Amino acid sequence: MRNWNQDTAFGPVVLCCAVLVSKLKVQALGHLNWTIESIIAGITKADTDALKIITVASLGKILSEMSGFVSPHLPMILTALSQFSLKNDSELERRVGICIKELGSFPSRVLLPEVANVYSTLETGSVVTLLAIVEKHIDNLEKGAAVRQQSVFQEFFLRALAFREEHPLVEDAAVSEIEAATCNAMVQLALRLPEASLR
Repeated sequence: MRNWNQDTAFGPVVLCCAVLVSKLKVQALGHLNWTIESIIAGITKADTDALKIITVASLGKILSEMSGFVSPHLPMILTALSQFSLKNDSELERRVGICIKELGSFPSRVLLPEVANVYSTLETGSVVTLLAIVEKHIDNLEKGAAVRQQSVFQEFFLRALAFREEHPLVEDAAVSEIEAATCNAMVQLALRLPEASLR
C-alpha cells in the first residue's frame, strides 16, 4: 500500500497532471478520470497539510477549467472537500474555499441531487462544509433560478434542520454549528427569492 505521506513525488506529479489536463482541456479528456481519482486519493489519504494543499490546489485547477466534465465524480469530490473545516484562515482552507467557489457555480440540476445524496453519507463534522457549498451555490443563482429550485432547497434544508432529532447522541455544539450553517444558507436563498415566493 502506498505511503502517501512519504511519497514526495506524488503531490508534484498530481499537480503537474492537473495543470496539463486543465490546459489541454478536451484533448486530455482521456486522462481526466484517473487524474481526479488520484487527486481524491491524495486528499482523503494524506496526513500532512502540505500534501493536502497540493492535492486540493490540483482539484481547484480541474474544477476551474473542466467543470463541464466532472459531474460523474461529484459525489467523491463533495465528500472529500466536506471533510475540511473552514474555521481557520490557513492556506489549506483558502484552497478548499477556491474549490467551493467553483462548485458553487455548477448548474443546480447537476449539483443539488448529488449534495442531497452525499449529505446522508457524511459524518457529523463534514456537514457544515457541505452546507457552505450549498450557500455558495445559492449566492451564485439568479432570482429566476432560485425560484425554480426553491422546493429542492426547502426539502434539503428541512432534512438538515432535522439533524438534532435524527442524531440525538451528537454533541450539542456540533448540532448548533449545523443549524447555524443551514440558517445562513436559508437566508441566502431568501435574498434570492421574490416577496411572493416567501409567503
